[in-house]
Formats: sequence, structure tokens, C-alpha cells
Amino acid sequence: MFKDQLFKDKVLDTRCRVTGDDLYHLKSCLESGNQEHAIEDVIIVNASVKIIKLYFDGIPIDISFNQIGGICAFNYLERIDEIIGKDHLFKKAILIIKAW
Repeated sequence: MFKDQLFKDKVLDTRCRVTGDDLYHLKSCLESGNQEHAIEDVIIVNASVKIIKLYFDGIPIDISFNQIGGICAFNYLERIDEIIGKDHLFKKAILIIKAW
């Protein structure tokens, strides 16, 4: 029920999956790119939940793939933020709590 409410009027194609080959291609693009920001230590975790770990200007970042829960959480937080409004008060509060 929760998922149906979040994705009402939207089509979600869950057949689209990121493969190990896709991850290795993305890793080579990230490492060889000529960016103004430093991307370092790109590591692929090719498990059932595929993850790319990297450092972007010294900030550790983990990107997971093929996880419907992440999309649901993002959509939920966006909708709550729209309801509350007040210059993205909800998002700012979540970021402060996570940083704490």
C-alpha cells in the first residue's frame, strides 16, 4: 500500500538492473574524467546490493544500485518537504540530525 501511494500515476520499471559490467564502466569513467573536483579511491562492491564507494573532494560517498527502498525513501522525504514547506525546513532538519 505504501509503495502504491508513492508511485501512483508513475511507472517504475524494475527490470532495469545495473550489472557488474556497468559498474566497471562507470568506475573507469570516474577515474579517467578530467574534472575540476577530485574523485579518488573508486571501489566497486559487486554483491547482491551493488555499491560504488568513492571520495569526492575528500568526502566519502557510497552509491547503491537496484534498491527500490532508496527510491521510496527519497520520494517520501520529497513529499513531506513539499507539505511542510517553509524553505525546505524538513530537509534541513534531517541533514542537521544526520550530521549530529
